[in-house]
Amino acid sequence: MPDGLRSTVRPLGALFFALLLINLLVYVWHIYFPAATGAVVAPGAASTARLGGQRLVLLSELPKTPAAPAIEAPQPEQGTESAGAFPEAEPPATPVSADGPASSAQAQQRCYALGPFAGASEAAAAARALSAPGTDSGTTRRSTAEEQIGFWVLLPPPESRAAAVEKVRELRGRGIDSFVVTRGGPPNSISLGVFGQRSAADKHAQQLRAKGLAAVVEPRVRSREEYWLDFDGPAAQQVSQDAVAELSAKQSGVAWSETPCE
Repeated sequence: MPDGLRSTVRPLGALFFALLLINLLVYVWHIYFPAATGAVVAPGAASTARLGGQRLVLLSELPKTPAAPAIEAPQPEQGTESAGAFPEAEPPATPVSADGPASSAQAQQRCYALGPFAGASEAAAAARALSAPGTDSGTTRRSTAEEQIGFWVLLPPPESRAAAVEKVRELRGRGIDSFVVTRGGPPNSISLGVFGQRSAADKHAQQLRAKGLAAVVEPRVRSREEYWLDFDGPAAQQVSQDAVAELSAKQSGVAWSETPCE
């Protein structure tokens, strides 16, 4: 080979080997240090580099995936609570006693009465016994009640009082004691007897029916005055229930009871 050509080939050969070495180094770098070059392993990706049977692709070669839209958490409407919030627990209602004055706020709207007492003096004495000095002793109330005191044996009232008087005259002529009812029973009815027991009244009525009289048995009642002590909610809370129990034990029929507020 001529000396001139030989001198030209030697530098080219050195350059060729240098380029080959550089390519080998770059190849090895891509294989063993893919993160440093921005390459990732993706199966089936179009690339000439392989590692463990997988091809290497650059991040810029990957298809772009649209970002998922941001989902805004729903805001609770004004005046409402969110679904994740716990409502505040309401305090339990304080029970109110049914047989005595209660201490809860609900008792402020309840009214009570103690009685009945036979007279105004008995009610006044009870008011003094129940209340401490300077406290409300309640309001005395008078009412009328009916009580049964026995049984009538009666003839139904005729069409007028004059007819009733004439019927009484006839019965007395037959030896049957009788009188016209003016109060305590059906007006103008004719009383044929008053009895304390129902059995005695029934027996007498049966005897009169045997004589042809249409006798009937009715309860006999009378009106009486009675007195009560009324307490509204605040006043009832001042009443000693021990004193109420003591009064009820001493006076039969006297009791503490809830009443409608006026």
